[in-house]
Amino acid sequence: MLLAEGHAYCGVRSVEVSPDHKLLAYSVDVMAYQTYDIYIKDLNTNTINRAVEGYDGTIVWGRDAETLFYVTQDAAHRSHKVWSHLMGAPQSDNTSLFTEDDEMLFADLLKTSSGRFLGVQYTVEHWQNELLISTNRDGDVNFKLMSVPLHIVLDKQKAAQNSQWTPVFSYDPTVKVESVICFESFFVLNGRQDSLTQRWICGDSNNSTWHRTRLNMPETIYSLGTAKNVEYATTKFRYTYSSLTTPVQTVEYDFISNKTVILKETLVPYYNR
Repeated sequence: MLLAEGHAYCGVRSVEVSPDHKLLAYSVDVMAYQTYDIYIKDLNTNTINRAVEGYDGTIVWGRDAETLFYVTQDAAHRSHKVWSHLMGAPQSDNTSLFTEDDEMLFADLLKTSSGRFLGVQYTVEHWQNELLISTNRDGDVNFKLMSVPLHIVLDKQKAAQNSQWTPVFSYDPTVKVESVICFESFFVLNGRQDSLTQRWICGDSNNSTWHRTRLNMPETIYSLGTAKNVEYATTKFRYTYSSLTTPVQTVEYDFISNKTVILKETLVPYYNR
């Protein structure tokens, strides 16, 4: 199937397989205006149906193959409204879940690694019995990581008070907190320190004290990235590493053994390091 056939322009933004691996959702823009339509392909029958028209290209599946979530734009082309779509229902029956009215901000979607929660506006991850929140509240411009017990979040009255938010680590103005990647038994804090991208391996000791360990790199100047980490119930974290003298490597860190293994290194012709 050629999506671009018959069109002067064709852009695909998101391609997402449903949790049961039976449906494929993808977004297509044929007007070069970054306004997309969602198409659903049945992977058993190969039939394709257009489910949603005129949105920003974001696709997030729910916990099953019955519901997906997307974001539409306002007249200024600002992503501002989050919707849910039930498979087989017309777009007119879709439910509006959230609207960002502040024209200085835009709405985006992110599903936690556990697959249980869908977040809007804040960067939030689900880890064990906590939600981990990256926030710049209290004037902490480099962001900090805070936690809130899951049972508090599920209590609407208590959640609205924000009184149960506690720092995971004390705010450090020399550390720029960027994101969190959660696994079943540990989580990875992504950020910057000393002008370099860093990765901290984090967890809790006896369910009372948080700890973090910065991954050591073999060279003083380097570049780090995050590789694909699709398994949640794992003790291993993959990232990419490179430097002025080291080609791009895919590296795997083992949380249990505290060891790293180079899985792959990009071949550079005629370069002998």
